[in-house]
Amino acid sequence: MKELQTEGLTFYIVDVFAEYRYSGNQLAVVISGNRLSDEEMQLIAKEMNFSETSFITSVENYDVRIFTPKVELPFAGHPTIGTAYVLQQEFIKSKTKTLSLNLKIGQIAILFKYKGEITSEIWMEHKEPTFNGFFAPDLVADVLNLNESDIDGRFRIQGVSTGVPTIIVPLKSLDAVKRAKIDQEKYYALIENTQAKTILIFCPETYD
Repeated sequence: MKELQTEGLTFYIVDVFAEYRYSGNQLAVVISGNRLSDEEMQLIAKEMNFSETSFITSVENYDVRIFTPKVELPFAGHPTIGTAYVLQQEFIKSKTKTLSLNLKIGQIAILFKYKGEITSEIWMEHKEPTFNGFFAPDLVADVLNLNESDIDGRFRIQGVSTGVPTIIVPLKSLDAVKRAKIDQEKYYALIENTQAKTILIFCPETYD
């Protein structure tokens, strides 16, 4: 057991992208100030075991760090929005229109919209995208346990980043999206020498 100097820390559990309670993407937001070391933040994120945990290291300056259970991230979408909501609700406590979070990647602007006194929408500005390597459709299809014919050949498979490099994979149908299942061994072989480490699949069809 490793002792952590966490007595008196305040944290919030936030459901981001949720239409109702206890849904959406879970996020832990910890008000840490400068009390925690990098190691302690990583251990807390591991203990929380959500996809991400954010740490507000300065409430006054909106300084934020984001950790998965394994590593620190320079940026991630739902932790940015969820953390901004906690700052607006618990510390700013007014109908502010914008604020800028200071993340590892730099400043990210947040826009709030309201219905009466209730925060109704939160928007986030992304950094300009950067584009890197292309990927062979047959290799990516193999990683996803799909046929190469499931890949939408109108678009190339490419690494894109607005903070976290991601392999963007176009599929032809919603059925292909549902059938996609990552082969872990082939996935790690694919990303071994690439900047992008995550995969995002999409298709032109939507759910009813």
